Amino acid sequence: MIFETIECVPSSGKTKAILNHINQTGEKAIIASISMMLSKQSYDYYINEVKGKRAVIVDTDHRTKRTNNDALKEVIKDYDVIFITHAALKNIDDFDLYKDYSLYIDEVPDLVSFESLRFNSNIKHIREICLPFSCNADDIVDLKLDEEKRELVTRLAYDGLRKRDDIAVKMFPLYRALLGEIPVKMQCSDTGYVCYFVEDHDVSQWKFKNVTIASSNIKDTITGKILKTFHDVEFEESPLQKLVDFKQYKNTGRIHIHVLAEGDYSRYTGDLSQSGTTVYTQIKKRVEALLGGEQFIYCTNTYRSKFSEGQEIPYNSHGLNFYSSYTNVVALFSYNPLPWLRQMLRAVAVSSGLEEEELVDAYVVSKYYEPAFQLCARSDIRHNNSKRKINLFVPDMRLAKYMKEKYFPDAVIETTEAVQTKRQRRSFQSLFQMTAQEINAFNWYKKKHKLEFANPLHHAIVKDWLNNYREKKAT
Repeated sequence: MIFETIECVPSSGKTKAILNHINQTGEKAIIASISMMLSKQSYDYYINEVKGKRAVIVDTDHRTKRTNNDALKEVIKDYDVIFITHAALKNIDDFDLYKDYSLYIDEVPDLVSFESLRFNSNIKHIREICLPFSCNADDIVDLKLDEEKRELVTRLAYDGLRKRDDIAVKMFPLYRALLGEIPVKMQCSDTGYVCYFVEDHDVSQWKFKNVTIASSNIKDTITGKILKTFHDVEFEESPLQKLVDFKQYKNTGRIHIHVLAEGDYSRYTGDLSQSGTTVYTQIKKRVEALLGGEQFIYCTNTYRSKFSEGQEIPYNSHGLNFYSSYTNVVALFSYNPLPWLRQMLRAVAVSSGLEEEELVDAYVVSKYYEPAFQLCARSDIRHNNSKRKINLFVPDMRLAKYMKEKYFPDAVIETTEAVQTKRQRRSFQSLFQMTAQEINAFNWYKKKHKLEFANPLHHAIVKDWLNNYREKKAT
């Protein structure tokens, strides 16, 4: 299966190239956007600027049918160009209706999800259909289908798919994962058991004439990796790539990327307490002081306190074009896979012949790097000929390097504002900067005299011992 790609930075004219092409060729097309707002923007551009005909937008504001799927079936006979969302695309149940249409996907679709099913202490049914397993408190173990039960589970899965049984409907995603030999994990807790598994949209059902994805990066995302690895999708550059205004931004030397924390930033790192406050609060106050009342846009996790000033922007802010006058952007959010998800991603990768960390890295690209880049691209960066200085404030060095290496090659990375997040171990060895040889000698002395760092009187004893030790070594 071939998917064509248009890979360019935001505001480079990807959507414009697609819509002009559709209008000029007269082809039937479905344009799937990441949000209703972006879908409405594309529809308005097609009608008002391109002067396109026989077009319709399918969303809750324009259709009265109970579901987008019903609305799509209603308009297919009367319209050649249909604007929908990614969610509507994933809900299509009869792809034969659209075999005469080309599909254009604006931004990377979220075709992969990581699901969970909770059970009480009774997991008899799971034990009946899986190979024997032992799962103690807080353990995360693998579940494997008992091949002797494959026929039974297949029947149950069909019951769930056809909505014949409420329990089978609930269990259907898990049945499908087990039947497809996709890694399934189970964890035991005080409240019961949880099954974790991957659920991906089966693109093999698609019957479109061709598929084109327009985005800044598809191949390195979790969707891109899953499409290539599990659905044998090959990515080829679309001829429309040549019709965009530009592929990369110019004048990236005007961009300064300020790293805000040492090490990799996470929820845990932000919650660390230092000097009576959290690392997150320290960073927030430092950024506000550095900006000194200047305007800025920002995004932070929903569980974090807001900035006292600045314009908050939603996470994964594709299509927001109202903030291009801003030159200061603060991307102060984290999005890291949880331990169970890391295990699953590694298991899926290894079982598929990928490098162990390849899907973990792809997940971080999808959920952290690219959303942060999209936030930064809402600013004056999108004005390709502008020379105004840009300040980007990002949580950690890994994000700074990603954006510099992929999008802003001439940007300057600055670390002078970074908040220290690594806990400094308080010890005699670090306080007196002992060498390896001195540490070996001191460990015996410390144990013999029961010296404790918390006791101020012992500091003088250690200092005298170390001075004597060094004098002897010098003679």
